[in-house]
Amino acid sequence: MRSNSIKCSGGGRRDIKVQLEGRALDVLRLLRIHIYAASTQIPCPMCGSRGVGVSFNVREHQNRYYCTICTPRGGSLVDLVIALGYAGNFHGAVTFLREKLELEN
Repeated sequence: MRSNSIKCSGGGRRDIKVQLEGRALDVLRLLRIHIYAASTQIPCPMCGSRGVGVSFNVREHQNRYYCTICTPRGGSLVDLVIALGYAGNFHGAVTFLREKLELEN
């Protein structure tokens, strides 16, 4: 099981899950996904909903996304950064989010 923490230069750890609490809309804007995804389903930015209309949403209180077609089990917002190609792995996605959202390391 992977940790959601990345060691900081001062030796402490900052949990990205905690840092992203209440920031789902900021993450959606950063990833150029319409914020309606937090209140209803929209076409999936990954699979395009494969012609069925809408299948993607983000649950703000969980900081998780779901697509009924390509990601029915859902994933974290960090996973979404990776799935959309903004980073190649967990560490890269955390770094991307911290830099772009100006979160503390």
